Amino acid sequence: MRKNMLKRLTALLTALLMTALLPLPLVSAEGAEPVTAAELEEYAKSIQTRAIASEPLNDPASEDAASEDGIAFFYDFATLFADRAEMTADTLVHAVSVNEDEGGALRGVEPDCPVSDLLAAYACTNTSLDGSREGALLYLLGDTEKGYQYGLVLRDGQRVRAVEYGEALPGAEGWRCVSVLYTIQADIVASIRIGGLNTAADAGETQARFEELTELGRQSGYVRVHTSRNGLELTVFSAEDLRFDGLYYPDLQPDSFGGEPEDVIMENEDGTWLRVVEGNGFNAVFSCDSKGKHATILSYTILSPDLEGPRGVRLGDQFHEDFTRFRNGENETNGVSELLYGTEGTAPWGLANYVEIDGGMSLHYVTALPDGGCAELILRYLQNELTEIILHTI
Repeated sequence: MRKNMLKRLTALLTALLMTALLPLPLVSAEGAEPVTAAELEEYAKSIQTRAIASEPLNDPASEDAASEDGIAFFYDFATLFADRAEMTADTLVHAVSVNEDEGGALRGVEPDCPVSDLLAAYACTNTSLDGSREGALLYLLGDTEKGYQYGLVLRDGQRVRAVEYGEALPGAEGWRCVSVLYTIQADIVASIRIGGLNTAADAGETQARFEELTELGRQSGYVRVHTSRNGLELTVFSAEDLRFDGLYYPDLQPDSFGGEPEDVIMENEDGTWLRVVEGNGFNAVFSCDSKGKHATILSYTILSPDLEGPRGVRLGDQFHEDFTRFRNGENETNGVSELLYGTEGTAPWGLANYVEIDGGMSLHYVTALPDGGCAELILRYLQNELTEIILHTI
């Protein structure tokens, strides 16, 4: 098993993959607690203590240091926004953007951390990230009288864009709402920002925020596709994966698509007939008779980065994002290709080509169809980015 894994990592690294950063399943760690304002304030204080002992890289007294968050102090490890141009124990820090904090990071999460590790570091009552395509509520505890704690994900489909955790608390001088915001790129933490420090929050805005979170918690129907570094934990591409984006591939007909797609009937050189339907972001090809009747789907190609295919794949995905959605690891790689699972030629099976003629890579997944045929999902990548999605009948 170890030999197999080393060979796979070598092949992927040769192909400029980011296998060292592949995501883990999205579940919270056992016993992980909701974040508190006190925890965030204490962590920000530790960054401030480090800043006091260091020299800023900029001149906080210059006009360029002024911002809506306060006076900016740039350090190699963080940027602090404060109420004055001098960093002392009495300086009030309003926000902190963390660059790195090796050994002392908040819950062990630093930039370049996989988003799955981030989610595992905090409490979560919604491990499937069930919500809308735009976001999902991770947890919401408390109320607008005694205060509340929350966690949420903002996303574009399967692509997580940001994860935020916070706590809002009432006090004698008004509300305080302290939060940590993680921005995400390609399933990796890109930046970390703690805000709301030493700042009073508007009671009306705090109430509205709670209502927004409550509404987000009511959203349902869109979930995160399960991913894992351990491909043996994942399932093979199956007939159930042929249901995506409101479609079911085996049952597709020329009139299955909304809008007014272009619909053309053409004759093949062998005397058979094809019906080609091209709409907003897709192309579908059917076999048919000379009048376009008795259509049977032959292929479906996704042309738009806004449309999702099986298991949420989209044009523009990174290779590692898609690779970790399907089963793999049953066989060794020769550095050029790898039979991911099954026996080639007998459904179900999966194949990865790490080195192709055009310098790209491809993933191939084959499953049996209910009528006895087979369907193949082909994903092609250039410079590590998904550029072609084709689902066709074999």
